[in-house]
Amino acid sequence: MRPKKLEDIVGQKHIVGEGTPLNKLIKNKNIMNCIFYGPPGVGKTTLANIISNYTDKKFYKINATTSSIKEIQSITSDIDNLLNFKGIILYIDELQHFNKKQQQALLEFIEDGRVILIASTTENPYFAIHKAILSRSTIFQFKPVSTEDIIIALERAVSKLEKEGYVISLEEGVLKYIGEISQGDVRKAYTVLELAIKSQEKIISF
Repeated sequence: MRPKKLEDIVGQKHIVGEGTPLNKLIKNKNIMNCIFYGPPGVGKTTLANIISNYTDKKFYKINATTSSIKEIQSITSDIDNLLNFKGIILYIDELQHFNKKQQQALLEFIEDGRVILIASTTENPYFAIHKAILSRSTIFQFKPVSTEDIIIALERAVSKLEKEGYVISLEEGVLKYIGEISQGDVRKAYTVLELAIKSQEKIISF
């Protein structure tokens, strides 16, 4: 259900809307070190995945809750062996879970420019992220997605599922209700919709 292109992202127009600096940089494949800051389910990981579709750099994704610096070292150890090497983009989800020493160790991988860091955090980066990383990155603050935009995302998801052969019957107002109870969290809205579709007998209603 996640979008694959910049224009399909709902919400966050101040970050990736047409004509914004980041939108232009992504389309021109000029990716820089970025920190994505905001609550869960607002598109941070989705945007990182979309960036991977626009770049010719090798893209790696890890989660700081389950990864270590050794994993990053393993990723970067093959840099010189990669054919037609054009650099690496490393996306670290939940970067705040790396301690100060682990975050500091990241610097050696990004200072020479061969590794572009994209990191996401749900905590204030000025308190949770090492100052040396912040000084080398641009911070983008993601906002909760409006109910109207969540409804658009759900409508697209329903349309996609119907094209895949699902028969979906929705009572009027169902998508609006899901959008409202999701409180700005698109991922939560997708989960509620998915559960409703899987459990439906004839018509989905609330």
